Amino acid sequence: MIARDFNMTISKYEKKGKLKREELEMERFGDLPTKLKMVNIPTINGKYMWNNQRGWSRQIASRLERFLATKHFIGMISSMNK
Repeated sequence: MIARDFNMTISKYEKKGKLKREELEMERFGDLPTKLKMVNIPTINGKYMWNNQRGWSRQIASRLERFLATKHFIGMISSMNK
């Protein structure tokens, strides 16, 4: 399992506000889980994990942290919770 802040969004849906990343850059980073044969685990408590704490028109929010795990790891955790 890999859990870390990659400081990168993988789609335009993971970013709200002005500072947009290049689409090619997002696409390349978005291929990372597939290349590593891992699953990108979705968040439970909200879409964005970071925001700049500014007012509505100047607010920027993003999902920068990633939780990646192999299917084998997910299976092990699932069997432990039964």
